[in-house]
Order: sequence, then C-alpha cells, then structure tokens
Amino acid sequence: MIVTTTHSIDDARITGYLGIVSGYAEVDLGKASSEAIESAKAGAIADMIARAKALGADAVVGVSIDYHKLVMAQSADTSVCVNGTAVTLAS
Repeated sequence: MIVTTTHSIDDARITGYLGIVSGYAEVDLGKASSEAIESAKAGAIADMIARAKALGADAVVGVSIDYHKLVMAQSADTSVCVNGTAVTLAS
C-alpha cells in the first residue's frame, strides 16, 4: 500500500477516489517518549491503511498527521490522528 502526503503518485494514475480514511492512536503523556509517540503514529497509520484496504484501495494520498494534547481531570494524553484519501490506481 502506497501512503503519501502528496496528492499524486509519480508513475501512477489515480483511477478512483474511495473516500477519506482515518486512523487514531493515543499515548499516555505520563509514559510518553519519542519512541512511544513514533509507535502511536505507526499504529494510527496502520489503522488508516486497514480502513483503506477494506474499501479496496491501492493507495492513500494527501495524508496529514495531527497531534492533539488531551487534558482530563487526572491525566493527560496525546492523540495521533492520521487522515488521507483512499484511491485506486491503474494496473
């Protein structure tokens, strides 16, 4: 599965747009490290890819990655949200 932040793929022709797909993960800030945040990002991307595959996509284009700090009464978490457009490509 090709995943890119660009809106096109070199040497490939997009033949269909299947919709927006998202992935999500959280990191407990009390245990957060750069490795934990990278792991959460990878998990969010894997979640997005699974949703794209379920639609029959060959790629996800226009991917954006957002980080949000969630502060609750007794804890704080960081959420990682990944969004993109699932597409099909010419064979």
